[in-house]
Amino acid sequence: MRTEIHFPQPFENTPNSAKITIFRASGIAAEIDYLSHIIGYVGKDEDRLKDRAIEITDLYFAGSSLHVMHPFDCLRSRLCNIHSLPSKRNTIHVAQAHLALDVMRAFILKLTEEESDTRAQMYPLLEEIISLASSRVGVDTFHHFGIDVLSCLPVDQLPEPFVNRRLPLAQDYIHRRRFGKKGGKRVPKR
Repeated sequence: MRTEIHFPQPFENTPNSAKITIFRASGIAAEIDYLSHIIGYVGKDEDRLKDRAIEITDLYFAGSSLHVMHPFDCLRSRLCNIHSLPSKRNTIHVAQAHLALDVMRAFILKLTEEESDTRAQMYPLLEEIISLASSRVGVDTFHHFGIDVLSCLPVDQLPEPFVNRRLPLAQDYIHRRRFGKKGGKRVPKR
């Protein structure tokens, strides 16, 4: 295994503070971008991003450690990039967003299998997914790129109280946000 580290020159216009390429024995190279800034994250969001990064150990060799973005933060970042950066509005980046939805779904499925404190992460995470789906970014990427944040929810595996009570309310709210009721508010009956 061989590793190369590239630090951008002052004249290079890139969000990367570094890029590491790992050349594995299999001949497949893995690239890791270290970003100086992530679109959609400022202040406390940025702090939380660092705090909940997932540590992967012994990935390339015994004792190695790598921190990667939490699956939700990766999904949110992908959507914010597509929403905010015209250069990211293409089939490659839309496919990456769909892949982030698949990873999020797998992560939630893993949480549903846990019987420990890990499962306690699920309800706040589900609320974050609802919030992202109903946000301006979520609504925009739904309409322009067909990215449905709610598609990452494995409904048949989620806790019954959430599916029966919270999810229908969230789906109604998101529908109103997506299809014209400003602010997602109900129209008062007369």
